[in-house]
Amino acid sequence: MQVRYVMSAPPVTVPPSASVRDVAFVMRELNVGSVCVTVDDRLVGVVTDRDLVTRILAPGASSDLRVDGVMTRCPAAVEADAGIMTAYRIMRDRRVRRVPVVDAGRLVGVVTFDALFWLATQELNDLADVVGSARDLAPPL
Repeated sequence: MQVRYVMSAPPVTVPPSASVRDVAFVMRELNVGSVCVTVDDRLVGVVTDRDLVTRILAPGASSDLRVDGVMTRCPAAVEADAGIMTAYRIMRDRRVRRVPVVDAGRLVGVVTFDALFWLATQELNDLADVVGSARDLAPPL
């Protein structure tokens, strides 16, 4: 299955000039744990709720700082046409829970660990149904 079928779209984005206060407000209002930083629909960075805590709140930095000063630059991204295993590998290798999705260099969505986990459990449930049905149809030994 392609990533495009499990991603959340449209992605939540902010410009590099946004303040971290604005980013926190967007996260709260839209109930998301990360935002993508873009210039002309091109991904330039990502900021997570954890980034805000560890890079701003804990050290006592100003919430007026621009997001481009605290974002993760050049984050890993996955192509929309890539298989979901590619997204799994990126999450595992980068130890992240969210991966931006791009199509021809343009940001089109975000795939989350939660979405992939839900998909995996649904597929396992479907497999269990098949195995259970086959067992019910098998002649007794």
